[in-house]
Amino acid sequence: MKTNTITTIVLAGILTFSLAACSKSKAPTPKIAEQTELPKPMQPQQPIPPPTAPPTLDQEAVALAEKAFLEPWTQVGDSWFTLVRQHDYNGVQIYSRIFQMRGVTHRVEHRDLFEAETLNGLQWNGSVDFGCSVNREYLLDGPQGNHWSDWSEGGPPGLLSTYALTKKNGQWTTDYVEGGGKEQLTKPSEEQIKNILPQ
Repeated sequence: MKTNTITTIVLAGILTFSLAACSKSKAPTPKIAEQTELPKPMQPQQPIPPPTAPPTLDQEAVALAEKAFLEPWTQVGDSWFTLVRQHDYNGVQIYSRIFQMRGVTHRVEHRDLFEAETLNGLQWNGSVDFGCSVNREYLLDGPQGNHWSDWSEGGPPGLLSTYALTKKNGQWTTDYVEGGGKEQLTKPSEEQIKNILPQ
């Protein structure tokens, strides 16, 4: 009887120890992780354009001369028009006409600079000439009345006008080189041009 009691006590102790050990080794219940915002998908990056080279001095000269050249001209369709008033050397107006051109061309020329010129700040010196592929005229107040001339083949750059340009110490100067005679160019309105164009 005593033996059974001791055995029962020992078994009860072993069982209690085993239950305690099991309860300690049991993994804790995992906590629910806090909900976080999902990372946004990466936006595709725009390709970086390749660096563009700055304009050359020749290109700068052409852009300035072209702006000055086209100032008294009006574009209608594929043509450019200007009102030309021709004067004699006494300032008396001889006639006036509308000049029409297509296919504007240009030529740029520059000279090599001397060392002393560059030391004095001169960076570019030359000219830009303008011509066209074809042209015609609308004669105003002429002896035969107002009418269009036939189309003529244009001429090489220099036919219409020439501009002398200089860049010194970062500043450009543009001078119109007048051709023969004394012509005054005036910008006509688009409506004025459309009224005289053949239908």
